[in-house]
Amino acid sequence: MVNIERLLPKVTRPARYTGNEVNSTFKDISKAGVRIALAFPDVYEIGMSHLGLKILYEILNDLPDVAAERVYAPWLDMEEEMKSAGIPLFSLESKMPLADFDIIGFSLQYELSYTNVLNMLQLAGIPLLSRDRSKQNPLIIAGGPCAFNPEPLADFIDVFCIGEAEELIVELVECVKEHRNMTRQEMLLKLSRIEGIYVPSFYDVKYHEDGTIKEWNPNIEGVPSKIQRRVVDFERVPASIKPIVPFIEIAHDRAGLEIQRGCGRGCRFCQAGFIYRPLRGRSLNTLLKQSQKIIHETGYEEISLGSLSSTDYPDILELVRGVEKCFGRRLAISLPSLRLNSLVTEVSAILSKIKKTGLTIAPEAGTKRLSYVINKDVLDYDLPRIIRDAYAQGWKSVKLYFMIGLPTETQEDVDGIVSLISSIRCGRKQLKVSLASFVPKSHTPFQWEAQDTVSSLREKLGYIKRQLGQIRGIVFGWNEPETSFLEAVFARGDRRLGQVLLYAFEQGCKFDAWSEHFKFSLWMNAFERAGISPEFYANRKRDIKEHLPWDHIDIGVHKEYLIKEASRAYEGITTPACQTDNCKQCGACKSETSKEVTKQIPLTNYLSPSSTPALNRRIMVRLKYLRGKEVSFVSHLDMLRMFIRVLSRANIPIAYSTGFSPHPRLSFGHPLSVGVISEEEFLDIELEMPMKLDELIIRLNNVLPVGIKINAAVFIASNAPALTAIVDFIRYQVSGQGIISLSDIASFMNKREVIVQRKKKDTIKQVNIREFVQNIEMQNVECGNAEFRLMMEIKTTNSGTGKPEEVVRALCTDASITSCTRVSQCCVVHGKILSPLEVRI
Repeated sequence: MVNIERLLPKVTRPARYTGNEVNSTFKDISKAGVRIALAFPDVYEIGMSHLGLKILYEILNDLPDVAAERVYAPWLDMEEEMKSAGIPLFSLESKMPLADFDIIGFSLQYELSYTNVLNMLQLAGIPLLSRDRSKQNPLIIAGGPCAFNPEPLADFIDVFCIGEAEELIVELVECVKEHRNMTRQEMLLKLSRIEGIYVPSFYDVKYHEDGTIKEWNPNIEGVPSKIQRRVVDFERVPASIKPIVPFIEIAHDRAGLEIQRGCGRGCRFCQAGFIYRPLRGRSLNTLLKQSQKIIHETGYEEISLGSLSSTDYPDILELVRGVEKCFGRRLAISLPSLRLNSLVTEVSAILSKIKKTGLTIAPEAGTKRLSYVINKDVLDYDLPRIIRDAYAQGWKSVKLYFMIGLPTETQEDVDGIVSLISSIRCGRKQLKVSLASFVPKSHTPFQWEAQDTVSSLREKLGYIKRQLGQIRGIVFGWNEPETSFLEAVFARGDRRLGQVLLYAFEQGCKFDAWSEHFKFSLWMNAFERAGISPEFYANRKRDIKEHLPWDHIDIGVHKEYLIKEASRAYEGITTPACQTDNCKQCGACKSETSKEVTKQIPLTNYLSPSSTPALNRRIMVRLKYLRGKEVSFVSHLDMLRMFIRVLSRANIPIAYSTGFSPHPRLSFGHPLSVGVISEEEFLDIELEMPMKLDELIIRLNNVLPVGIKINAAVFIASNAPALTAIVDFIRYQVSGQGIISLSDIASFMNKREVIVQRKKKDTIKQVNIREFVQNIEMQNVECGNAEFRLMMEIKTTNSGTGKPEEVVRALCTDASITSCTRVSQCCVVHGKILSPLEVRI
């Protein structure tokens, strides 16, 4: 196991790497039959937002002989520190090096994360190329939407999981456990016989002279000639009911509940709408039960009802009303993307009565003609009126998604986007407009289409922004055409792109999805070095008879159906939405996994409000708690967010503020610096009903993360001063390396001024820290000792406070702190030193 404590003070957001979050699973990994690292090739905040990995984490850790842990791409500063210290990439839970796992499973959500896959393998000390790995190396597997065209990563991934993984991952793990004594080749052959498993090394590809694929054939007997994707019975497979709750704020910092999977609308550009067919939904009562469980297990203040088209869920109104009745205005409900239909106004009206998040609508096209081409009828509805209604309901922000460069697009269609947005009067409200470039994807009716050129896409983006730039309230967001171009290359690429990917990575490409780190020129150099034209993949329209790189992946939708849909697009003919009665038109409905979700009446016991009538008098409680090293790198604001969720999970009747967006009533004392341990921290909370203090302590300690423990609680007066107002000074014990003598301390204390510089964002402030230091005591007085241990008393005043590290540097510029503990917080009342627990009025 690796030790990263000395690295954490040197990096941004160190809590990305510490683990120990609420609902984490800790097993004795040395005794596990199979050890699997679930890897996400992006930073913690992005990876922790992904619902799929949360589901697999819970499924795998429910297996008695399997230990599943997590790993994310370290940010650049952490990567450099790890390299300098010789520390390999490690898992969050046990801190075990990745190279010691049996399986490493990558989730592939975005083509521009591919260089991060290679970087994570290299940081783990694992050979990048599949052919260079031996039995001693972990099995490298990958799944997710990008795996539906696995070929660009074929040289690097041992096994691809095609389709929905809830059942497939269990079969794969059991196979690895059963046949772990086999050679690597024998193991891969066993795995290849599981439906949904693709082992690229067992297949060869030949090309025509023009660069197109001539044939794709197995090079070994006993492997399938077509890889069938896996589809699950959505109602039966587990949902993520007890997901890990991060300390730090993540991209989608809320509970996620998948209400249905797949989509029957058939938008011709949308890969997800085809690879996740058929449309399947969970029953209303199942979702109401799950929503209560997930909020109870996480304490989240917001829940997302996830789906590709949430308003197509047959019981969406009843579901939203049911969740709202369960939790009231204390829980925000978000729907990721609303499809324009007659239900939008009704749904937004219900959501407007509770905590608002944001309203998101995806028209995609600016004219009816083009909307019919892409098989969306959204412009049959009055978008400006719907948005005006939303603003009238109290929504302050609406987000619209549009796409440029769609097949058959003309200047009139681009002007249609401008005209449609111009017709929306924002007033003082905000209208967010997201402009994405069309990227042709595999397994869609537009998989044969050419992508618009980078120069053309940039010209269209510039035109729209110029036309709308002066309209008040509009905020633009867009993808750079170069990133969309590279996405298109790899979305429809073949195995030859593996060499390009390797060259780009060797030149330093990584975190390509982050605009500040995207190096387009290095990518172009990599293509040139490999002798490959990226335009061949992105900007070339393909013949329907061409052998496509992903033709061996069978998603269940007939290719003939996609060809027919492509033809209907050019005719401007829409195709009605799929039904859920096994229509057999596209081929996806082949099994009992497609089941009609009938409208239901919600069970009454899931609709009772969870709130308790508030009392007229305020009940104030002051808590004292210990904060150990396990959570010492969690910031003050992240600790506040954690406690809000813990109070909810512990079912503490916390009082909320009044107003449209209620917040829990609690307040902390003086912030604790990141990296500092504390033997006593304090928190004031207000209760809306009485409860016994010993019960309150037990409930909280049962759900608090490792490293935090409530030690005491007292009632305080309703008008008691805030903690920050009553604490006069704080005692710290500081240990470290460096020579600090008694004379150094005396010299410091005899000065009237000790000026240090504090940097905050772009400003530097001069601060006299001497006025904050009340006393310094040497606790190891051996003369000349290169180690020190000090006890400091630092005042807290209206003008600020001092920091132990500043005092140490003032005493000895070469000194370094190895540990810092906040020992006590002291209040001076009538000449007596009291604990905040003793100051109750």
